[in-house]
Amino acid sequence: MAFDRSKFVGASRKAQKEIISATERRDKALRPKSSRGSWHTIEEGRNVFRVAPPHNPDYPAFIPYKTVTLDCEKPVYEDGEDTGRTEVGKKKIIVATQHHDELMKLGVKGDVVELYVRMAKDIAFSQITDKKERSKFLAPISGYRAKDGKWVWGIEPKTNYIGYVFDENKVLGKLEIYPGINKDLDRLADELEADAPLDIDP
Repeated sequence: MAFDRSKFVGASRKAQKEIISATERRDKALRPKSSRGSWHTIEEGRNVFRVAPPHNPDYPAFIPYKTVTLDCEKPVYEDGEDTGRTEVGKKKIIVATQHHDELMKLGVKGDVVELYVRMAKDIAFSQITDKKERSKFLAPISGYRAKDGKWVWGIEPKTNYIGYVFDENKVLGKLEIYPGINKDLDRLADELEADAPLDIDP
């Protein structure tokens, strides 16, 4: 019996493209407005946020968030969507030893950037006696003011605090606060707790 090849005709390229296009349109419509997590920022003036409870009741609402700012290749977003293009620019990278418990279990005692910073500081303080020269040597670590007046971030990791909050429009997002603000929140909480201990939200 001869093989009937007519039963095995390939689909047209046009039909395939139409199906792919329809699928992409549907997937895009179902995605959140932004594929990246939303962030709230503290602006000059009055700011109102409702702090969301922590995932774990044993944790505080704001937890330490240790990052380093590095020049990295990063995706380019337009209207919250990844364009598929990349550019080199400053990016916050989460420090491994602060946020990855598994590394500590493996005996890793430092993030690669933390180890580099420690070695650079050891060299600076053991070999450079002149304070100006030492400061110049450590400028890429600690950051410096450029000739045009702009601040250039150093690579030394910084610890801020991060938590989930609702803004005045009841939109949930992440909020990063500096240590000074965190201390102010603690001080206010202590004042409110002066008479009797309270479980309060910042």
